[in-house]
Amino acid sequence: MKIEPTFPDHWKTRRLHKACGPEAVLGLLRLWGQCQTRKQYTGLTLNPIKLAGIMAYEGDHDALWQAMTDPDAAWLDPEPEGTYAIHGYEKHNKQLIHLWEAGKRGGRPNTTTDKSIHTDDTYRNGLHMVSKCEPNGSSTVVTTPTLEEFKAAAVMLMVPEDVAEMIWHDNEGRGIAPSGHWIGYNGQPIYNWQSNMKARAAAIERKRPSKALTKPKGVWEAKQGLDALKAKLERMKADPRNRRQKAETPWETEWTPTAKAEVARIREKISELEGVVAA
Repeated sequence: MKIEPTFPDHWKTRRLHKACGPEAVLGLLRLWGQCQTRKQYTGLTLNPIKLAGIMAYEGDHDALWQAMTDPDAAWLDPEPEGTYAIHGYEKHNKQLIHLWEAGKRGGRPNTTTDKSIHTDDTYRNGLHMVSKCEPNGSSTVVTTPTLEEFKAAAVMLMVPEDVAEMIWHDNEGRGIAPSGHWIGYNGQPIYNWQSNMKARAAAIERKRPSKALTKPKGVWEAKQGLDALKAKLERMKADPRNRRQKAETPWETEWTPTAKAEVARIREKISELEGVVAA
């Protein structure tokens, strides 16, 4: 459900607050939430008592009804059948409603240019399929990859399967941009998910324990391990978070206890690997 950032200060919200208090504004959110849960925003059979019950409003039911149906600041629109519709719900939640409709059709639509299933609006199903009709009449379809597709691409990019799966689930959890692409940590659409996966996998691998800390199988691996450990030691030296002021001489610094233990372990391993290389 889409709620505009300006909702709390909108003149209609302030008017409802003034007429019926903050409980009515909170009740309005409850009403919208029920619409989303039931996937119904029109054809609502309501009366003052029922509306107050849905909104959990304990004040004057008639005053609430009048405020919610006031034609000059309506939150509910009367329908010819005697039912009511949530004012502006369809306008502000087009993508959500398309999602409901796509869910009724079931499954993930095939990538196709058949215009019979497209509209001029952005259209999304549960697996983030978006189709748009271009000015020239053609259709462009954008889908986020399935986990299987993502892992298959990871093989080509030499990204470990467990890392790829972690990234895929993280992307799924951050939502979808109106364009149909995943949303990155910077809030922008991820237009090239393969490049994004490769860059994030590299960052994850850098944070993992160095492979040089395992027993080397030969001189070449020992040299690689030495380079990795020496580089890690230099990074630790350059990071001020690993240093603290000495108690006796505050103008001098020393390793923090955690960093000191890690440095000792690294230096011990460096000495061991240097022995392998020199042998």
